[in-house]
Amino acid sequence: VHGVQDAFTAKGPSFAYYVKAEVRQISLTLQVIKRIGMVQGFTESSNNVE
Repeated sequence: VHGVQDAFTAKGPSFAYYVKAEVRQISLTLQVIKRIGMVQGFTESSNNVE
């Protein structure tokens, strides 16, 4: 168990960095999707006006 703990601790910083990068990537993707959805909704509503 101690060896596993050491390996995890050694991997700790890079693992945390990886997780942070993943989370940032996901939130950026969600922002883009939200923005695209807003644009689509806007074009649809403006199309309905015509």
